[in-house]
Amino acid sequence: AAARMAGWHMLSRPLGRVFELDLAALGAQGDWPSAKTKRKNRWRKRRLEEESGPLRVEFFTGTDWTPAQRDAMAQIEAASWLGDTPAAFTFGVQAGDVRYYIANNYDQRFTQFGPGRVLLYDDFARAAEQGVARISWGLGDAGYKSEMGAQPGPEMVDLLFVRGALLSRLLSPWWERAA
Repeated sequence: AAARMAGWHMLSRPLGRVFELDLAALGAQGDWPSAKTKRKNRWRKRRLEEESGPLRVEFFTGTDWTPAQRDAMAQIEAASWLGDTPAAFTFGVQAGDVRYYIANNYDQRFTQFGPGRVLLYDDFARAAEQGVARISWGLGDAGYKSEMGAQPGPEMVDLLFVRGALLSRLLSPWWERAA
């Protein structure tokens, strides 16, 4: 309403449904991840260690990360379709009791060992220990997210604020098609 009063018009287009993981509810159920998933993750970790040596999981925030950690994430992202030494990363922002995942990826060379899943389960456990109640996981690939306990959450929209009714009417068809 304030934007309209100031002469702005809002164009909106849907992007898709965000997936969320309710860590508090899953933790209260007592058997999450399941014994089978825990066994599978132990297997994955052993295979990763056989392939690349001792497994190391690092957790860091924007206030304590080093250039080497940032470069390792960039290296994984660049190699996510090719192959490289670091195996996986997850990157997010925590606000209150919600962790918003911005990106997570893994090196395709290790795909058969599930390094992304191993890392995510470790990250979920650490988040729950720190009082995170919910993971907001963003859009895309409902398959593995649902398998790991995520449920469909709110719709995500892309908003464009345009000054003036005429410009808003002219841009509206283009904005809706560009989604």
